[in-house]
Amino acid sequence: MATSFVVGVDVGSRSARAALVTLRGNLVRKADRPLEVREQKGEIFEQNADQIWNAICECVREVVSSVSVDDIKGRPVSVSADGDDRFNVIMWCDHRARDEAELINRGGYQVLRRVGGRISPEMEPPRLLWLKRHMPHSFQRIKHAFDLPDYLTYRATGSLSRSLCSLTCKWTYDAQKGWDKAFWREIGLEEIADNPEIIGKQNEVRYPGDFLGTLSKNAVKDLGLSSQTKVGASVIDAHAGVLGMLGAFAKGVSSEPTTRLCLIAGTSTCHMLLSKKEIFVNGVWGPYEGAIFPNLYLAEAGQSASGMFLDHLLMTHSRYNEALENSKRFGLHIVEFVTQILENMASSNRCSVDELTKDLHVYPDYHGNRSPLADPNMRGMISGLELSNTEEDLAILFLAGVQALAYQTKQIVDQLEKQGHRVESLLLCGGLINNPLYVAAHANVLQRPVLVPDENEVVLIGAAVLAARALGCFQDLWESMREMSGRATIRWPDQAVAELHSRRYKAFLILLDCQLAIRKVMNPIERASAY
Repeated sequence: MATSFVVGVDVGSRSARAALVTLRGNLVRKADRPLEVREQKGEIFEQNADQIWNAICECVREVVSSVSVDDIKGRPVSVSADGDDRFNVIMWCDHRARDEAELINRGGYQVLRRVGGRISPEMEPPRLLWLKRHMPHSFQRIKHAFDLPDYLTYRATGSLSRSLCSLTCKWTYDAQKGWDKAFWREIGLEEIADNPEIIGKQNEVRYPGDFLGTLSKNAVKDLGLSSQTKVGASVIDAHAGVLGMLGAFAKGVSSEPTTRLCLIAGTSTCHMLLSKKEIFVNGVWGPYEGAIFPNLYLAEAGQSASGMFLDHLLMTHSRYNEALENSKRFGLHIVEFVTQILENMASSNRCSVDELTKDLHVYPDYHGNRSPLADPNMRGMISGLELSNTEEDLAILFLAGVQALAYQTKQIVDQLEKQGHRVESLLLCGGLINNPLYVAAHANVLQRPVLVPDENEVVLIGAAVLAARALGCFQDLWESMREMSGRATIRWPDQAVAELHSRRYKAFLILLDCQLAIRKVMNPIERASAY
């Protein structure tokens, strides 16, 4: 009997990827292509839709090469202030719409309840408002506005159907009530209120993995696949990570999905937790009904910069180039080299690696705070610097930064549990799982087991889970995920450092309070933080 395959596609910040996957969740082949990112002043990050699509097509052609619709109308609209039509995608990390987000937040609209009380400049209503206010010519040309996952299924099938995942998590869509037209009108986007088809017809909203259609004629040509190839409704890349790892088996750790906090940790980090009932948490997006699974609610917290933040700590240190050259000389990745320095220091000082940062404290919000403060104006802080400038100083600062991310995850978990969630374990995927300091810090700070799936490419597996569901191979998305999940390796917490991290976590919160106090002094009319 011939083996059945599905193709999963993932578009990240810097690359597009595709994987050929069996219905048992085995990744057979993968390919990736780099993506151009244009960064401009004002926290503006842009990409090109055609380049993304072409990169996907190249990846898909490569992965299926080993295995023996209607034309798309219209052109993408520039989102770049200089009018360059090549840049028509606003990236997730773009914060150009901070003023528009703040304007919306001052309105106290009912829809804000499902985004933790405050909308983020990373969401689509403030971005559309920014386009209307700053680029009215481009705004007037918009016929359809998509989240990238929905745009890609549109390019593949010609279908204007939208995924419930994108609409609920980024557009304020309510799974039960649909669009709140009054909200769009009151924030100054009456064009959307009068013609919601621009952002998605209510009767064309689909659950993740629902069958959308077969490939269009153009997509058949671009992708090199059969015209009978089926396409499933998409999810945001981080949410695909949940699908790819939530069902991972680990002996001795509960498999109850509502107690497993999923961290998709790369350039940024998304913290995903499911629940069987609605639980509202200030500073945490959701609860989103059906955003991943029907009949389950999703709480979504996050850090706007995690891997990007750690890279910044390394690359801006005066000893970075020296450390990079030395790491190459020893055949090590820079993080491996830094880890080796820390282990040698711990051995010399007869202490644990965790204790090396006892007197150095970092607050990590270099790109604003997504959770649990929902405050894009937060900034980074360091306490405990000396007049010293060595590779060892670089290593300790890097470790303190890693631990700061773990303390913020603990702050998020504390907020979730305060409102009724329960977190028994953490599941990690993304580029930061290759950093053993990051994995260990989360286990030790939160004193919970951390599970790392044996299959590294869980976002691609999650995308393949959607494809398998669309193909009709499984009864529902839950069965599709369960059948295609693998095993996970456990990192157990070190109880010997629990008290140390308890004290350092208190110091972390003091840094936060200090920043808020300084802001109050310098900006006396600024709103109080949600913290």
